[in-house]
Formats: sequence, C-alpha cells, structure tokens
Amino acid sequence: MSTRTLLSIEQFERLPKPDVGSYELDQGELIYVSPNDLRHNRVRDKLYIPLREFVFRQGLGEATAETLFEFAPGTVRAPDVAFMAADQIRNVSPDGVLRLVPRLVVEVLSPSNTPGEMARKIQLYKNAGVAAIWILDTAARKAELHKANSVHILSGDDVLSDPQILPGFSIVLSSLFD
Repeated sequence: MSTRTLLSIEQFERLPKPDVGSYELDQGELIYVSPNDLRHNRVRDKLYIPLREFVFRQGLGEATAETLFEFAPGTVRAPDVAFMAADQIRNVSPDGVLRLVPRLVVEVLSPSNTPGEMARKIQLYKNAGVAAIWILDTAARKAELHKANSVHILSGDDVLSDPQILPGFSIVLSSLFD
C-alpha cells in the first residue's frame, strides 16, 4: 500500500519551479500543469490586456494572469485571468500564493481539459466565494458565465461583461477568438 505525501502551501511555495509548465496544489497533492499552446495564450491575452488596462485606468484593483491563489485549505490554482478589487489587495503581499479570493476568474479551455475537471474547478471557485467565473471555449467559440445560481452562454458577437463586478468594461466575444 503506497502513501501519498501531501504538501502544505508553505512547502508548495518552496518547491523549485519546473523547467517547463507549472505546478498547482489540489488538497495537498502536487499537480503538474502543462504549458499553454499559442491559441490558448492568444485568447487569454485578448481578454487580459484590455481588462488590465481598464482596471488600471479606472482604479478598480488589479487584473492578473496565471497568478496563484489559495481557494481552499491545501488547494492552490492559477486561473488564466483573475480580477481583484482594490479593497482586496490593499494589505496583501504580492509575493507567493495570494491568500484571497478574486472577484472574477477566467479559464480558457485547453484540449486537455475534461468536462469533469472543469466542473470541479467551477465548484471550487464557487465554494471559495468567487463572484463570477468565465469559461472561454476556443473550439466552440462560446463563453459560459457562471454566477452563484446561474449560467449564461454567450456566442458570436454577444458582449462579455459583468456590470456588478466590472462596471463599464465590455468586450465582444467573437473578438477574442479571431
């Protein structure tokens, strides 16, 4: 019978970085995350860059890409994009795993993502208190917008926005996939 060695977040933070890809932590278990392909990064950046500029100009807080957050004890994930409101980041150390829950997380689906994996990730984010979760599906050219008790599907030239979390920010969905 083999025994798994579970890591604390402090142990996780002291690990050497892999040469390629990155690590996340799932209930203490180390998870290797493969590097993204170019399509994934293009879609992420087409949302992240204008979002970051908007958030900075409006003084709303901070938008990040691939930043590690603690979403539950022993669970560290790096959403493709995240937004933290200004009141959340005032007294937070920018070093290491962020011990706060972003208001918005965005995940760009990769070919390797399974439906079960994404359902677990969405539930993790909801349980942690993330107010909005956007899932961008590059293959189907659609987006799923998850809130506490609702899911909305966008496609084509629908406008991606959330006035409660990011008042004034919007982007045409199809522009992310072109």
